[in-house]
Amino acid sequence: MSVVIRAGTVALPVLLAGMPPVDEIVVVVGRRDGTGTVVPPGARVVRQTRAGAGNALACGVAAATGDIVVTLAADGSCDPAELPRYVQALCDGSDVAQGARQRPTLGARIVLWMMAALFGARRTDPGFGYRAFWRDAAGMLELPRVSGVDAVRGDGAEIDALLTVRAGLNGLSVTEVPSAAAARPVPLVEAVGALLGEWHTRRRVAPPAPAESIVVLTGKADPEQTRVLPRIGTDAVLPRTSRPAAYAGVDRRQGPRRLRALEKEQATRPRLRVINGEGGGTGPRTGTLRSVPPAI
Repeated sequence: MSVVIRAGTVALPVLLAGMPPVDEIVVVVGRRDGTGTVVPPGARVVRQTRAGAGNALACGVAAATGDIVVTLAADGSCDPAELPRYVQALCDGSDVAQGARQRPTLGARIVLWMMAALFGARRTDPGFGYRAFWRDAAGMLELPRVSGVDAVRGDGAEIDALLTVRAGLNGLSVTEVPSAAAARPVPLVEAVGALLGEWHTRRRVAPPAPAESIVVLTGKADPEQTRVLPRIGTDAVLPRTSRPAAYAGVDRRQGPRRLRALEKEQATRPRLRVINGEGGGTGPRTGTLRSVPPAI
């Protein structure tokens, strides 16, 4: 188990004095902090790459090696004596254990309302830095990247609100652990701005396409699961067309224009009859046709 103490060295001696036995302690210091930080033997000191509590947290988690990672804020708001209850929540099946104070401030209530309205996240505390999670779930929390010098969303004090929302959106099971920590002011402006930005970003990103399912049939059909449908009625007979028999040889690939031309040709053709006994000879090609009025 690794304990990451993020950003600041003011309350560090108090935290270290009350720390229960753990496998690893990672202390994250600022970019401009001195190197004279006193830590117990075996503890590691990591310097963050950018400014802000969120970047300090990301740097500490990246350096931690334990299967369970516990994060504490170095402002003295987190009691190390409560740490076993967070670990127990993980052992009971949760992916993330998050501290919940008893009386949230007005700013915390506003942030909680926004979480519920924008993301459907129902929590009693937006987060104050006390959190435990399995190492393999760290990627699902979407911590800000460590590399680079340009600030990104989550680098600052808004990281707690973002982690609370992202844990639920990414399907992690979260357990709130009651904490005796005193309520402190919430960075309202930073948290509200980060939540709105997160909401807009997730709206622009298209949902992933469903995975295609491929079914491969092998072997012969199972007689017990195969049945032949009974034959109903007789063979189907196509209905007779209403067009004249002369249309039988029409190339229908030419469409209705060809059919209309044939209809026009038949309408203007004279009605002819063969008059028996007229014409020379008896062969089939020696007769003469003449137009006669139709019989009345």
